[in-house]
Amino acid sequence: MITSPLTDKQRWLIRHLFLHGRSEYSVTEAAKALGIKRFVIESGIETGQIDTVEGKRSGNRLPWRAVASLALHQWREQAIFDALGKDAERVLPPLLRLETLTVRVPAYMVRMLVWRAQEDGLTLDEEVRSRLHDEATSVRLIYPEIDEALPGFREAHFFPER
Repeated sequence: MITSPLTDKQRWLIRHLFLHGRSEYSVTEAAKALGIKRFVIESGIETGQIDTVEGKRSGNRLPWRAVASLALHQWREQAIFDALGKDAERVLPPLLRLETLTVRVPAYMVRMLVWRAQEDGLTLDEEVRSRLHDEATSVRLIYPEIDEALPGFREAHFFPER
């Protein structure tokens, strides 16, 4: 994950992908759209971490959702929102927008989260988001009615699935 401030090129890549994305991409097109090397995508396809579809043209292609998912793993959510600016409201689910959460918990829990984040090479925000995402997945399995109780929950949880 890119943790340094975005370059102008990265901002442009994010805006182009989310505002002008196509339905599918070749491996080369996806790599260019993300500013990464082809082998990164090819490796993900080989290990089954990246989904492909039979393309309208020859060979396997990556659907937009797969490329957008890679973008969400490559750049911090805040960076994506910053790059999109006011357009974020138009192209991202409302419940995906970032909100500040302030909680008071015992010091050992904070230190554990900080340690886990460091071990995983994440910021504390990313570590907490990852754990809350896992919790959201569990809650949906135990309480399927959450989708009805919290309109937009499913859309945000599964974004970029369309």
